[in-house]
Amino acid sequence: MVGCMPTPGMSLVTSPAISPAANKANWVQAWAGNAAIVASWVFYVDALFGISHPSGMTNWGIALLGLWFPAVVNLAGVRQMAWFQNLTVVLKFLPLLFVGVVGWFFVSKANFGAFNASGGSLYSAIGIAAGVALFSFIGVEVAAMTAKRVRDPRKNVGRASLLGTGASAILYLLVSAAVMGLVSHHTLVNTGAPFVNAFQAIFTHGAWAGKFIAAVAVVSGIGALNGWTLVTTEVSRAAANDGLFPQPFAWTDRNDTAWFGIVMAALLPSLLMLWRYTTSTGLTVFTELVDLTVVTVAIPYFFSACAQLTYLVSRRRRVQGWLLTRDLSISAASVLFSLWVTFAAGYSAVYQAMVVVLIGIVLYAFLKARRERLGRVSAPVDNMPEISPDGVVVLGLSGTRRTGAGNDSSSTTRPGTGRGENAGAGR
Repeated sequence: MVGCMPTPGMSLVTSPAISPAANKANWVQAWAGNAAIVASWVFYVDALFGISHPSGMTNWGIALLGLWFPAVVNLAGVRQMAWFQNLTVVLKFLPLLFVGVVGWFFVSKANFGAFNASGGSLYSAIGIAAGVALFSFIGVEVAAMTAKRVRDPRKNVGRASLLGTGASAILYLLVSAAVMGLVSHHTLVNTGAPFVNAFQAIFTHGAWAGKFIAAVAVVSGIGALNGWTLVTTEVSRAAANDGLFPQPFAWTDRNDTAWFGIVMAALLPSLLMLWRYTTSTGLTVFTELVDLTVVTVAIPYFFSACAQLTYLVSRRRRVQGWLLTRDLSISAASVLFSLWVTFAAGYSAVYQAMVVVLIGIVLYAFLKARRERLGRVSAPVDNMPEISPDGVVVLGLSGTRRTGAGNDSSSTTRPGTGRGENAGAGR
């Protein structure tokens, strides 16, 4: 889709009818995803400091630290956060690579559980796994955010997205399978910090390995939240600049930092976490947030895939032969996959996501009305003037009823009805 956009960026472009809903869902999945990340991050903080059986309010307090520290870093400016972001990426990559390579030498076959350990059907288990996998890959489309600063973005941004996704997929598969072989199935399904158990299985002498990887996970988690706070802010700022979000999201300070968007990117997941910690416990908090994020990200993916189908079928892009077949197949598969993961997420997540998106559409209706009133967008079609063949300006789309015949004709209308003064006249 980056190659299809005249001005690549973080505002999702589909069509005037569905773009508001798509942008709203894209923004919601960004900050709801932050809530899911911080829910997982809390488990590693508990493991690092030896907090056992914490209360919901204790974990919420920890989650607030994880959400507001990146907000403060972002408020300081992008330049100040760049070095920190690079450090956390390295700290996140090295342990994954270590487990994905070295961990296989310590794998035990006895630790692997049943192929389908969900207790439900195989179809249901695959659907759950697909949702988790989609959550893991959320963010590959963020490469479009830098498209304006990349040389030849039509080729390089797409290439970076594909290569990044492929490399991440290989690493995720290696690491996930290794952890399943390092930690017993019973322990794995009941822990929120599986890498702590995995490192303790590799380094069996003392608890230092678990503490070490917990500390690394805490720092790298802050890095992930730091980056996603920026993404959430840029999504809302781009939408606000396009008139799809309230204007405060485009407010910036002297450092060109969208401070209002940053505050909302921390405040909204903070409230969501408060709700979750007062209604759920343990791993349920994380899984419910993942389901909500998956549905809200599937919506803009679905709209983007539909827009791509329209783009191809309308022949606005000169693609023929097997290239057209390939692109149509990928777009159609994306549409079906988006529908499938939405269905697999469960009625509760779908219900919550739809309520949030529909509220956003109501908000957009008022924003659109205000822009029309101020003349920032074109007038509605039914108010556009129409020029008759004889040069007379007519109000309304229904046209005019012409009187008389031949060249001696006149045209009169009543605004909004299109009815002429002569009841027997034709168009």
